[in-house]
Amino acid sequence: MLIVPDENLILTSSGDTLYVGGGGFGNFSVIQDAINAAKDGDTVFVYSGTYYENVIVDKIINLIGEDRDTTIINASGIGDAVYVTADWVNITGFTAIGSDDEWDDGGIKLDMVRNCRVFENNASDSSNGIILLYSDYNILTDNIGTQNRVPLNGNGLLILFSSNNIVINNTFSYWDVGIGLGLSHENNIKCNNCSYNRIGIVIGGSASNNNYNNNNIIVNNAIFMNVGVGILMNWCGYGNNTIIGNTISSNRQGIYFFNSSYDTIIGNTISSNFYGIFVRYNSNYNTFIGNSISSNNCGINISWSSNNTFIGNTISSSIYYGINIEHDGYNTIYHNVFTDNNGSGVQGVDDVGNNSLNDSYPSGGNYWSDWTTPDMASGPNQDQPGPDGIVDFPYLLDGGSGAKDYYPLTTPPPDVEIPDLEVKNSDIVFDPSSPVGNGTIVTISATIHNMGLDEVKDIIVRFYNGDPNMPGSYQIGSDKYIPSIDGGSNANVDVQWTASPDGIHNIYVVVDPDNTIIEMKECNNVAFKALEVIEPDNIPLTLYIKAVGDDIILNWTQSGTQGLAYYLIYRATSQTGFDFSSFWVNTFLHDDRGTIPLRTTWNDTYAALGNTSQEYYYTIRPVHENGDIGPTSRTVGKWTATFLPGVSTLALPLEPLQSIWTDNFTTDIKADYIKYMDPVTHMWRQHDLGDGNNNNTKMRLGEGYEIKFSNMANYTFCGLPVAMIIFKDDKSFFGFDPMFEAQNLEVTISPDGDVNLTWQEPPTMASGDYYEIYYSNTRDGFFGDINFNYSRVEPPVDFGNNTTTHVGAGANNPGSRLYYMVVPFNIFGIQGASTYSVGIWTEEYSEGYDTMGIPLKLDVNHTADWYCDNIPDCVGINYFNNSKQRWRWHSTVMPEGAFDTFLEMTEGYQISTSGTTKFTFIGV
Repeated sequence: MLIVPDENLILTSSGDTLYVGGGGFGNFSVIQDAINAAKDGDTVFVYSGTYYENVIVDKIINLIGEDRDTTIINASGIGDAVYVTADWVNITGFTAIGSDDEWDDGGIKLDMVRNCRVFENNASDSSNGIILLYSDYNILTDNIGTQNRVPLNGNGLLILFSSNNIVINNTFSYWDVGIGLGLSHENNIKCNNCSYNRIGIVIGGSASNNNYNNNNIIVNNAIFMNVGVGILMNWCGYGNNTIIGNTISSNRQGIYFFNSSYDTIIGNTISSNFYGIFVRYNSNYNTFIGNSISSNNCGINISWSSNNTFIGNTISSSIYYGINIEHDGYNTIYHNVFTDNNGSGVQGVDDVGNNSLNDSYPSGGNYWSDWTTPDMASGPNQDQPGPDGIVDFPYLLDGGSGAKDYYPLTTPPPDVEIPDLEVKNSDIVFDPSSPVGNGTIVTISATIHNMGLDEVKDIIVRFYNGDPNMPGSYQIGSDKYIPSIDGGSNANVDVQWTASPDGIHNIYVVVDPDNTIIEMKECNNVAFKALEVIEPDNIPLTLYIKAVGDDIILNWTQSGTQGLAYYLIYRATSQTGFDFSSFWVNTFLHDDRGTIPLRTTWNDTYAALGNTSQEYYYTIRPVHENGDIGPTSRTVGKWTATFLPGVSTLALPLEPLQSIWTDNFTTDIKADYIKYMDPVTHMWRQHDLGDGNNNNTKMRLGEGYEIKFSNMANYTFCGLPVAMIIFKDDKSFFGFDPMFEAQNLEVTISPDGDVNLTWQEPPTMASGDYYEIYYSNTRDGFFGDINFNYSRVEPPVDFGNNTTTHVGAGANNPGSRLYYMVVPFNIFGIQGASTYSVGIWTEEYSEGYDTMGIPLKLDVNHTADWYCDNIPDCVGINYFNNSKQRWRWHSTVMPEGAFDTFLEMTEGYQISTSGTTKFTFIGV
């Protein structure tokens, strides 16, 4: 098992900072002088420049360069550029060059140390780039190293007598050896690029001491264009090393074993080398599974080595042989796929003839693309009638008398089942969502996928605040355990974290952090997502709404208690009608339980009574104990409709916070039935009361429905309107006045789907002020302060330019949902109140009959005649006449005003078109 450093003991900048270079008073001019003056826990910050020194780090410090490309430590051909002898040292931001030519000198050297971090450095043009001697539990990430000396010599990274180090995302080129491990064990060499060297990666020992190079992992590295070997296993003895998921191309030998045994090689892609895999001289008991070996001169070559196993590999398009076995035997080779090797000749050679080129019957042997028939017989001797998936005659290889596959397969065997755990950034979810208040308890959830074919068991997942490979991070909670995940399935884990301090926190999720599970890929086991922590007076709240009887119930997410006094609740009768000069109610009010200053629910009594003329909209703002008022929550709305006995039509007037199914709707409203248009047949389908899942479907905005009642009924729709407000009560800059100017955002759409926004300039704007324009694909994507739930249209718009275009928005694509708002900022970056957001909703209508509901509240009500004129290929619109209880038809060929009517947001309609078409609604 690979052991990683204790993440809770990583050095942070708790001490003083000493400066080198630059023009500050008291700055050092020599790096070593600053280190000598520092104490454990301090940071030495070095400004850009070239420093001709041999730096010795013998204290627990952070050594930080201003810029990797311009902060240069040049050893001037003497010793090491940076020599580290203390544990827990962090080094970043330097170019370290110019060591002398001794074998153990280099740009950066760690000597007998533990738990150091070397990241984002350039270690080049030295005898070696980076060296670890007798050093354990260190992490090297995102470093680069190039050897500019001729001829090629030294190592980009040299690890000697060292264990349990992690080497990730580094690039080493033009060395004798890109990464070299000697007499070292349990190191993790992951996702590095080792190209244009003589040897890409080597694990090596010696004839007298070859059993120390064991339990190393070489995984998911890119290894190209090395003039010798891609990966060399040299005198590793009883290695138990793992080589998995690497891409190895255009080298002399792809993977070369010399006197190295008991290693596992899985899922590598090996192409365009002279030898794909070369197993030579006493390299025994190695296992090769699921590798792709293509377009090499020779796919697999085995020489003077025995008891190796090859299963589930694909060997194709080799110029000479797919497999060549010489001078030894007792290797086992089955369930491999040999395709188009050696032109039209025999695809393999076994000059000894005592290797096992097949498994026992009926498991079978290998698939040979030139030997797939006949299959008329079955049985161990292929003398029974009936096919069995095995060619009736052995496949003969060149070589000895036993050089044959006795049970060649007629078709390729199934892929080898190897698991592949994965977590993506999008798999991380915060509840409540970002941003959150300081002190808020956040549930961090992650979905872990198994992208492979085989079940994987005993999975550990860790959550971190900060990159676990960088200083200052720490683990959140304890390890999370998943018993198993089947191939192609996923599982969820979560942890709780008390959010603090203020600022942006990158939350990392690491799957299988100790690398105990063999996978096809290892570079997809880490993901992160940003979570913003802010003061309580700036907390946007998540607001929910529901109707219970005659009442409307509001509840919202508490945003932490630090500095929070109470909430203000605002109610409006239109989506853009909030008056922020007078709140509707605050949560200091008394009830039977006394004062509840931090209440998170409110009952608007009788607000859901049947009154079709009354809409209500709500938003909430937190109040800090110092009197400052924070931004609004999202807006929620309610819309009560009354249905008379008989047939009516319906369209949802608000986007529901949760899906509404026809079964639930008919049950709640006690409707006889509800009809909806089948999107495939374009015929009405009917869901009757009590039908359960029969003809059950989700109801959605933009569709029309027919519904029948035996008795009069009221129904209150609760959901999300478009209008959202960012509003900061900042006395220095108000920006838009939300009561008067926030409505003035207008939209037009170009034929290419670009969105053109125009708005009114607030009188408070002045030279140097600017606007930022934000958009979201969901109605509830805008929360309080700027955060990660929506995106910015670049670039910001300067004062005096009250128009911008979102190019490539795709606003006229069927199914497009876009919402925009404009936010003013003054010259100091202080944010004002936004406009109300405007929505763009493009609906597609199929040829023939379809249904339509108006998904956005438009500025102006339009008639059926207007829609017929403005929807391309529209033939006519059916609407329901409630007084006569029948559908009426308005056709495009009718005279203006004939059977015309205004279309309402709450009513459903049937539309007929002569072809598939689309229409874009713009509203709030």
